[in-house]
Order: sequence, then C-alpha cells, then structure tokens
Amino acid sequence: MLMSAIGTFIPVFKGGSNLPSIIVAIIFCWALTFLVNNGVESASFVNTIGTFCKVVPLIMFVIICIVSFKGGMFTADFWGRVANNLSKGTTTGGLWPQMKGTLMTLIWIFIGVEGASVMGSRAKSLNEAQQATMLGFVLLLVFYMMISILPCSSLTRAQLASAAQPALGNDLKMIVGDWGMMIINIGLIISTIVS
Repeated sequence: MLMSAIGTFIPVFKGGSNLPSIIVAIIFCWALTFLVNNGVESASFVNTIGTFCKVVPLIMFVIICIVSFKGGMFTADFWGRVANNLSKGTTTGGLWPQMKGTLMTLIWIFIGVEGASVMGSRAKSLNEAQQATMLGFVLLLVFYMMISILPCSSLTRAQLASAAQPALGNDLKMIVGDWGMMIINIGLIISTIVS
C-alpha cells in the first residue's frame, strides 16, 4: 500500500506491485529493521507524528463525506440495488464471505484494543485502563464504520468497486478532486514510514 501511495507522486511506482515497487519496499523493510534494532522505536516524537498523519487525513475524509452527503444516493445504492443486481445474475456475495470480512476487520480493531491493554500498566488505576480500552474500542469501531459507510452517500457502488489502491485516496479524489487524494496519500506515506 505504501508503494501505491508513493505511485501517486512518482509514476514508476504506480499500482505498487511492479518490480521497482517491490525492490524499494524490500529496501524500506530492511532500513526499518535496522532502525528498530538500533532503538528508534522508542522515540515518542516520531510516534506522535505518525499518529497525527494517520488521524488528520481520516478525520478530513469523514468531514468531507458528511458535508457532501447525498441522502438519495445513500439510500439508492446502500444495498447495491439488490433487485437490479439479482436480475442480472450478479450477487453482492453470500453471508459467510461478508461475515468473514467483518470478523477480519474486528480482529484488526481488537489488535488496537490489545495494544491499549498492554499499555494499561502505565495507567494510574486498573479502572482507568479498562475505561480507556473500552472507549478506544468504541471510538475506533464508530470511526471505522463512518469511513466504510459514508462514501456510499457520495459515490455509486460501481465507483467504489473500481477505485484503485489506496482506495480511500481514490474515493476522496472522486469526491473533491486530486488534492483530496494527495492529502490522504501523503498521510499514508508518512504514517507508514514512521510507524
């Protein structure tokens, strides 16, 4: 995904799965390994920059989607126009693949909760750690739902399905133009590098 985002600015990496992308990604992984082995992961300033570059573009995305909300499009395409799709012999997927996708997402959310509980030993009290963990989980879940659902109010199902990677940047490009994609991709690049 990092190389796809860099491909926005350097065309040789476009798509993120060509030979130059693979070579640079391998070099990047080795460089990160070297830095982490030399103690860079403890720099809180670097972590703050990474968090800022993750959160600000995501908040911007949610705000733009709320401002550009089109109720008619949201209700028309929310279920993928099921009757129309079924009449053409296409489906939106079975129940099990949808459940599996949702569970995989929740596992990623749980990893964040696990990280919060690992840091719980630094809390003033056990109650404070429990509250922080639950608050983090709920906020992350609500935020993830907003990022997943709100684009359905501004873009058609076909536009969402055809968005190139990184999809969030391309979704924002279709809503507000190139500058939206650039902000998302810059945030993605910086947050990935400093993470």
